[in-house]
Amino acid sequence: MDMTTIRTPDQRLRVFVSSTLRELEAERAATRAAIERLMLTPVMFETGSRPHPPRELYRAYLAQSDIFVGIYGASYGWIAPGEELSGLEDEYRLAEGMPRLVYLTSVHGPREARLEALIDRIREYDDVAYATFRDPEELGELVARDLALMIGERFDRARAADATHEAGLLPAPLDSFVGRQHEVEAVRSLLQERRDRLVTLIGPGGVGKTRLAVAAAAAAADAFPAGVHFVDLTPLHDPSLVISAIAAALGVIDVGDGRLEHRVASAIGERPRLLVIDNVEHLLDAAPQLVRLLAAAPGAVVLATSRVALGVAGEHRFEVRPLAVRGDDADAATVGPAEQLFLDRAAAVGGGELDGSDLAHIRAVCRALDGLPLAIELAAARTRLLTPAELWERLGRGLDVLPAAGPDRPERQRTLARTIEWSIDLLDEEARTVFDALGVFSGGFDLDAASAVVGHDALEPLARLVDASLVVHEASGRSSRFTMLTTVQTASAERAAAQGRATALADLHAAHYITVARREGPRLYGPDGVDTLWRLRADNENLRAAARTLLDQGRAEELTVVARRLFPYWWATGRQGEVRAWMRELLATRSLEGRPRAAALYFSGSITFGDADRTDAVRELRASAEGFAAAGDVLGEAFARNSLALALADPSVGDMPAAEQEIARAFELFDERRNGLGESLAHVIHGLMGLAVGDVDEAHRRFLLGDEIATAGRDEFSRAMSEHFVGVAEVLAGDLTTAEPHLRDSLRRSVRLSYVEGIAHGLEALCAIAAQRRDIERAATLLGAARTARGISGVYNSPPLPHFDQTARRLAESHAGDPQFASWVSAGADLGTAAAAAYALADEPPEHGRQHDT
Repeated sequence: MDMTTIRTPDQRLRVFVSSTLRELEAERAATRAAIERLMLTPVMFETGSRPHPPRELYRAYLAQSDIFVGIYGASYGWIAPGEELSGLEDEYRLAEGMPRLVYLTSVHGPREARLEALIDRIREYDDVAYATFRDPEELGELVARDLALMIGERFDRARAADATHEAGLLPAPLDSFVGRQHEVEAVRSLLQERRDRLVTLIGPGGVGKTRLAVAAAAAAADAFPAGVHFVDLTPLHDPSLVISAIAAALGVIDVGDGRLEHRVASAIGERPRLLVIDNVEHLLDAAPQLVRLLAAAPGAVVLATSRVALGVAGEHRFEVRPLAVRGDDADAATVGPAEQLFLDRAAAVGGGELDGSDLAHIRAVCRALDGLPLAIELAAARTRLLTPAELWERLGRGLDVLPAAGPDRPERQRTLARTIEWSIDLLDEEARTVFDALGVFSGGFDLDAASAVVGHDALEPLARLVDASLVVHEASGRSSRFTMLTTVQTASAERAAAQGRATALADLHAAHYITVARREGPRLYGPDGVDTLWRLRADNENLRAAARTLLDQGRAEELTVVARRLFPYWWATGRQGEVRAWMRELLATRSLEGRPRAAALYFSGSITFGDADRTDAVRELRASAEGFAAAGDVLGEAFARNSLALALADPSVGDMPAAEQEIARAFELFDERRNGLGESLAHVIHGLMGLAVGDVDEAHRRFLLGDEIATAGRDEFSRAMSEHFVGVAEVLAGDLTTAEPHLRDSLRRSVRLSYVEGIAHGLEALCAIAAQRRDIERAATLLGAARTARGISGVYNSPPLPHFDQTARRLAESHAGDPQFASWVSAGADLGTAAAAAYALADEPPEHGRQHDT
């Protein structure tokens, strides 16, 4: 019998429920209710006198399901004539390869022997989650909780994040890595064995945990075919943002639908992937999130660095000790790891000529610094001014007297703090004042930002801080940026706090980035949009920190300025969810009136396109439009009515006359302010409304109007959207020849913008074209690539158009069981976003491509 001819009743995410019918009737009802509360489809046999349906039927149901749930009581179930297993056990075995959840009732009579044997085998498998329950109510709660962790499986467990994603690459060392060969090998072995999936490198600040983590991860990379990703938590201050940081490293964008942790787990899936998570010590409350992620993503391995242990179950702690220093009885000519580091760094900074006569003093300096690599590097930087003998004399004189460091700090940390303080004391007064201000930055800064916080041109004092190795200079394209090592930045922030300057500096920092938003926002629209977007990416952590300052102080007007001026940036980079969270926090904690309230309602209501019911969005957007109107903010009202029209046209509301009324008013307002780009967006939304009622020709006309306006304004982001939908309408009209160039051009723009949502949509559309042309290899490859782009990028709030979704389903169904087709899909899934876009944009199909009838 052909299994593909039997379909489950619903094409949403399907949860197959296996249990005996009569014995567990109440439990089955509770399970059904839990599944339906999550808007999923329960697949369960409800009729007939036998405990299970015929084997062919339940096999077909299983083949079309995504998650298996087994509920077991006392009975092993009925064994059909000619069969050796009951349907209960057969279903469990057939479900191998999909996520399986098993629930065992703790209230039952004696279990049948064969069921007891089945349960014993289940307990032996690490990949099967099981739990016990007392009653149907508890079972329903367990099922709902556990399924929430597996929702991302609907997207076929996106199997490979984009290995070229810039944010997640391992940082490339700029200098030599000395004296850690044994530790690198030990950590590499731990990672490759994967017996302990959470390894924490523990040690004091400056001991070299990050460098060791990067070196060990690079050495173990071959064991992680899905990729190695670096996640720097240094700029974060809120534990709730740790998953967002991991998502950014993987390329999973936050579209604001509240399920980011689940999407990250889905993106990782079962393929081995290593996450190097750096500087966890100030975000220890996030440790349970890492544990949940590891539980939900079997392929994940975490290598963390922290000054203290995370203190969670399953953690393997690896102590990183200071570099060894040769003892006094060592051969005078023998160079140990610590001394070698000093020599390497002294040579790198252009220190004086050092020879064997200096080695004793170098060894004494390293011993005084307890072998801490950062302290040694800071001291070695001074060889431009001082000989090793002079260094030893000054260090010995200064470090013999304990400074006012807290007694709760470990001795090594106090030593490093003293070393940093000593380096600061060698600065002139102006450079010290600038240093004390720079700790306010997150994730680096440019010269203008430093000058704004300091209050004058910071070029010369910054140069002196770079020379002192307290600030690191980095060339970024045609501009320069500056960063500080974590321990050094902490020292800067602590000094500012001790001086009572922290709040004033935070205010100056926020004021600068409000100015950045006002200046750069308009440049996002027009010919400079791509360059502007990439400039803003470099300051993402500072923009986030400034928003946090404004939010904590309740400065709603200024926060909405940052949100509104940079909205194309938040959208294109997949950070809409953060903006919505800011606004919802404002609405919940502050009494807002006028334009700030209207703006907060706009962002809260408009960034909800993944919600199944848009009723609340309609209410918020209507109140937003009215609030903007009352405040005399014409453009604010126009954008609010734009989004309101789209929400009203959603099938969950279905008020098309009201939607037409709102979009007409939006056009009037945009025309009043002569805002062409807003009018372009309005035409796109109007076209989507046309598609909603099946009027493809009218939708095409509206999309063309929007594209003409975006073209005239030379706005790449608007064109990426408008030209995509022009191509979509042409595909729906059957004009593939005209559609393809539009879709390709839109995809190219999305790539230049790194607009992953646009890339995902472009891959789906070009997959549909290839399928209709019967270029099966290309269609299958793009199908796999599109699934991965959705899985790792979280494009859940903008589902594929029904036509494209149906085309993909027909394509997969018509080639079910074809190993060649499956291999093409798999190859596409493994491409990653950038490579998939390059493949889709190839002018000619690959030479080995072939065509089949569909």
